[in-house]
Amino acid sequence: MSGREYAERIGVKEATLRHWAWQLSHEARSQPAFVEVVAPRSEEPIEIVVRKGVRIQVPREFDEETLRRVVAALEQR
Repeated sequence: MSGREYAERIGVKEATLRHWAWQLSHEARSQPAFVEVVAPRSEEPIEIVVRKGVRIQVPREFDEETLRRVVAALEQR
């Protein structure tokens, strides 16, 4: 089924359908494809790898809210 046919079927304009397809694709690209957590030895920090190879190391005892803010700030870049 073409995009035009699908848009007609669900009752939206084809341009609206294309816009949302682009928007969702753009958002998916801006999210990390995966997040890797390396299991540390007890004395080693936890290392988190986010998109574009950015690495964050945190001690085993860390403030979760601060880490959320750091990751969110990095994702906005």
